[in-house]
Amino acid sequence: MTKMTIFRLLIGQKLLLGYAAGLLLYILSAYFQDVSGAQDVSGFFLVAAGVTLFFLLSIHHVIAHIGRARLYLLLLLAIVVIACALIFVADSLLGAGLAIVLLVATTLVVVIFDMLTQSFSTDAADGQMYGAVLSAGNLGFLFGPISAGYIVAHFMMQGIFFMLVVVYSIVLVAGIVGLAHLRRLNHVTQLQGLTLVRHLWRHSWFRRAYALSLVLQFFYAVMIVYMPLLLAAHGFSVQQIGVIFTVILVPFIVVEYPAGVIADKFLGEREMLLGGLVLILGSLAVIVTMPLTTLTAWLAVLFVSRIGAALVESMSDIYFYKHVESEDVGTIGIYRTAYSMGLLAATLCSTIVAWFLPESLVAPFGVTIAVVLGGLGIAWHMRDTQPHPEVV
Repeated sequence: MTKMTIFRLLIGQKLLLGYAAGLLLYILSAYFQDVSGAQDVSGFFLVAAGVTLFFLLSIHHVIAHIGRARLYLLLLLAIVVIACALIFVADSLLGAGLAIVLLVATTLVVVIFDMLTQSFSTDAADGQMYGAVLSAGNLGFLFGPISAGYIVAHFMMQGIFFMLVVVYSIVLVAGIVGLAHLRRLNHVTQLQGLTLVRHLWRHSWFRRAYALSLVLQFFYAVMIVYMPLLLAAHGFSVQQIGVIFTVILVPFIVVEYPAGVIADKFLGEREMLLGGLVLILGSLAVIVTMPLTTLTAWLAVLFVSRIGAALVESMSDIYFYKHVESEDVGTIGIYRTAYSMGLLAATLCSTIVAWFLPESLVAPFGVTIAVVLGGLGIAWHMRDTQPHPEVV
């Protein structure tokens, strides 16, 4: 099997992984509310983020023993088993606990997938390669929320978990076929754990890339946890919320690959990072200060915010991957802890805000404005990578 064939299989898997994530993420808040009876569900996400962070900081030890490819397949198998169990215990606190484990496993799968994908890149073409992978994942993610709205309305959460079993089973089979040919993806960087963290933190490029990723993940966490609840409080149905989240994901399909090409050939990443952060800030300001009541108004504001997020996501990741090699699994693992750190920070800050403003669902978005402003300052002072006009 050629390298290009394996890469195409990875693209196909990313498409399905994106769809599965879209099915799950935006309904978890409502699911945790229904199962627990609690209004504030940030605790569930806080536990998931803490467990994920622990595993991400230890992941190089596991890879040293079994390799990236085998770990990827084992995680996929675990997800299939957990999702299958959830079909039968969805309406219980045990189901909520298994859903937390499922969220952790699906996050780790994406991290390992990034490491595998990086093995097929070259420095000069990182933007185009990673833009293609992001576009594939986001294309799949696009259909997740609207599918979730339909499935929950007709088959409850059991239907969601059944679909996850089907999708991850397909990914598992594709992974076995494609990754069975890889024998070299087992190298671990010499530096590990806190030693590696201290080593990386000496480099300004890593500090900036990590901080920007952390800002974006904070924004995503607030959107995932609180936006469905805010829209429901405005009277939108599950199906309408699914439509909203589907439409606002279109920028991730349209923006990220062209942005990667432009970053490679012409601009570098800094200018588009700044533009993306400004768009996110403007959208958050509207959410916090203006009374949005119609579906069209919410679609417009959230659509603009996702254009900004698409730019920040692609540019921060491209900036990072242009500085690392595929063998730097420890570095990639630590970089990906930004997801858990962002979720931890967002849930902690939102919980504290909820103590003082228990009736306000927009307060977490106000906190996010301050975080994004910090990201704007970081992007302003970052040094661009050199574009490569000759990259095809």
